[in-house]
Amino acid sequence: MDLTVQTARSTPVLLVLDEFQAIGRVDRAAAVVRSALQHHYRDMAIVFAGSEPSLMRDLFAHDDQPFFGQADVVTIEPLSLEAVHDIVHRGFAATGLDAGDLPGSIFTLTAGHPQRTMMAADAAWRRTRSDDHPDDVWPLALEELRASVDSTLSARFVEFGTDQQKVLRLVAHGEALFGTGGDRLQLSSGGGTAARDRLLAEGKVVTRDGQLTVTDPLLADWLRHRFPR
Repeated sequence: MDLTVQTARSTPVLLVLDEFQAIGRVDRAAAVVRSALQHHYRDMAIVFAGSEPSLMRDLFAHDDQPFFGQADVVTIEPLSLEAVHDIVHRGFAATGLDAGDLPGSIFTLTAGHPQRTMMAADAAWRRTRSDDHPDDVWPLALEELRASVDSTLSARFVEFGTDQQKVLRLVAHGEALFGTGGDRLQLSSGGGTAARDRLLAEGKVVTRDGQLTVTDPLLADWLRHRFPR
């Protein structure tokens, strides 16, 4: 922190503290970081980023926390189809390639999730040659992308509790938690409610347009293929 502050006095600095919610696992770490930065917020731009909304809110919204009221909360929304179309076409064109309809295929898979959109676009770009037709590229790129994340997503899924796994499977298929789908997986009302609430708090699922959605679109895709109806 001292080196960062010293550098900021002579050079413009953007400090991004990613997965900041994890700082709570280290005793007094948040207080130490705040002490190091609190008098230098005018010298640098500071972004506190995190993937678990409830824990991030706790760090900045509770008056017993060192960073209480010290930042403006900004929620990063998914990229729009128009943005994905523009980004992918510009990226392909910069290397002499035609993206064709690939942006639409990418968006269908990722729903604009920024990091997953980047991964899918990169997979498509690496499979594309100047004489390829874009329609022929996506199936191969998607197959490689799925293979590249399979072991990681499998290991992540195992870490969830049994009821959370059931909720994720139902949400990935767009099924209601309580009803035919829940009965099929033997998901109790109490267990399903608790699992859903925890997944929401941890940011693993989100509510969009009144419907639960698995936040990671590649995890949702993996679930649909691993656990077909």
